[in-house]
Amino acid sequence: MTDVQTIGLEDAAEGPWALHAAVYRTRPDAGAVVTFQSRWAGILARLQVEMPAVFDEQARHLGARVAVLSPEGIDLLRSGNCGFLFRDEALCLGFNKDRAVFNTELLAKCCQAYALAKLTGKPVGRIPLYVRYIAGRRLAADRKRAAEAWARGEVPNGVGAY
Repeated sequence: MTDVQTIGLEDAAEGPWALHAAVYRTRPDAGAVVTFQSRWAGILARLQVEMPAVFDEQARHLGARVAVLSPEGIDLLRSGNCGFLFRDEALCLGFNKDRAVFNTELLAKCCQAYALAKLTGKPVGRIPLYVRYIAGRRLAADRKRAAEAWARGEVPNGVGAY
């Protein structure tokens, strides 16, 4: 078992924790950041394939799209999305640790379904605009509540219904 270390944001400007530090500096709603490798997310990331919202649950919790994040394009974190592809990994944000784990499982499932659907060679549709709009508004409201809770020094508990 490894010892747990606390690393300040200023100490994580470079190295393996730099991406995590960039998230915490950029996103006041983020209470947890998870980077992980999965076969399907890695394939999409290596191919630089952005995943549009193809499931309503994906749009509700991860955002309108799962974008490919480049080291130079860290400003993309401000988009409000909670799921990204980075190098050969996936990156999920959560308002708290439970939401980050949920988003990680959701992103892995969506990447697999999307990659397999794309491999058929047939068109892969997106969910309707009004569904993306409603989901996006609810995600934005959750982000706002989470940022306000963190500003008060409280851990956000849960998200709104949907």
